Amino acid sequence: MNDLPPNFLSLLDEARSESGLEPPCPAERLHTLQEQVRQALDYDLPAEYLQFLAIANGFNDFGLMVYAEISNYEPASGNSILGFLEANEEYRQRFPERFFFAEMGDDLLAYDQVSQSFINQDRDPAG
Repeated sequence: MNDLPPNFLSLLDEARSESGLEPPCPAERLHTLQEQVRQALDYDLPAEYLQFLAIANGFNDFGLMVYAEISNYEPASGNSILGFLEANEEYRQRFPERFFFAEMGDDLLAYDQVSQSFINQDRDPAG
């Protein structure tokens, strides 16, 4: 996080108070998530994704959902966010060569093991 602008933390605090940005994921839970992903999927989460979760544990607004450490639901706002493992359990059944990090509309943001790059995956490639 050293490359962030000097006013980043104040902007982050402002976003949290005004839009209900998710709180950061504690370091020990990030470590647990990394271990669970290694065991379940034989995959190391990218450092950038872990950094994001350390700032905001998931995101769901403006039609974009970035997966959180675990699935959660906020009854007051009706806002829900899928957890990384839960989302990957669902989508990897159809796309086993990919790891999924976010979704927007009909698109899934995924890391493709074959091309070793991030791609947009149509949620329903037949449709």
